[in-house]
Amino acid sequence: PVVIEGTVKGFSHIEGPVYIGKEACVGPFVRIKGPAAIEDRARVNEFTILKNSSVQPGKSVGPYEEIVEKIVVG
Repeated sequence: PVVIEGTVKGFSHIEGPVYIGKEACVGPFVRIKGPAAIEDRARVNEFTILKNSSVQPGKSVGPYEEIVEKIVVG
């Protein structure tokens, strides 16, 4: 399943299972392939690819990054 409690901007593609937390933001033109978690207040900026990864609360990734099998903590 895909659970979205935050914001997902246009032209993004999400394949579950994916969790997007409260006040989290997924920018435009982002691709997320689960399992993945964008925790509360985290941000995935435009043109970023996220696969089998987690972005911890309040952290940010991108733009123009590919994050594969990682936990972003800082």
